[in-house]
Amino acid sequence: MTLQYTNHKGETYYLHKGKGKKGGSQYSFSKKEAGTPVKSIPKGYEIYEDPNGRVFLRKNIPTKISQEEISVVENSIR
Repeated sequence: MTLQYTNHKGETYYLHKGKGKKGGSQYSFSKKEAGTPVKSIPKGYEIYEDPNGRVFLRKNIPTKISQEEISVVENSIR
């Protein structure tokens, strides 16, 4: 089964794998179930949805803020 993602507009996208210009793997989302399906998110990648509802697969962006710092801020807001 192909990996599915439903954006905030209610549109369902399917993850596919293709070949890049240099022979590497290239991942993309489309509204159609065509091409080589992908069953899970590749390691080191995450699903990103932009404010317009478009869906992308991008490399994980490491955060510079630690989880402890986030917890301190969340607790001080409450």
